[in-house]
Amino acid sequence: MQTPTVLDYPAVRLIGMRWQPQEPGTIGELWQRFLLREGEIQPLAPMAGSFGVCEPLTEGGWRYLAARPVTPETPVPAGMHALTLPAGRYAVLEHRGTVDSLPDSFRAAYGESLPAAGLKPAEGMAFEFYDERFLGPHHPDSLVQIYIPLAQ
Repeated sequence: MQTPTVLDYPAVRLIGMRWQPQEPGTIGELWQRFLLREGEIQPLAPMAGSFGVCEPLTEGGWRYLAARPVTPETPVPAGMHALTLPAGRYAVLEHRGTVDSLPDSFRAAYGESLPAAGLKPAEGMAFEFYDERFLGPHHPDSLVQIYIPLAQ
């Protein structure tokens, strides 16, 4: 079991492509479509990396956004969406392995790591951060950071 790191994360504007569980396909297929089009997003923010955001919906359920960080002026390409991750306090954990086992890391974070550390998750957007340590979706040594919003 991991001990989460707690940090205050700044607001970040993102542009990317969305998917919801009731739609055809998978999150992996969304990433494949997004990677073909991510070059259309210009200018990018100086921050390197990509985000996978789980956005809770007011009517229930959730949607997922595969995205890149952008500047406030970056236009939204056709068929893409902008979203601002709110600033806040997050628990940060690491997932090492293939993306197929990423849901297991989220379950362990919510069910074991956060309670053991005395932390309570907040309603809000949890996200994955992919940087140069992500070696590919099927690489066993890939590293993804998981960010979970915390109750104050």
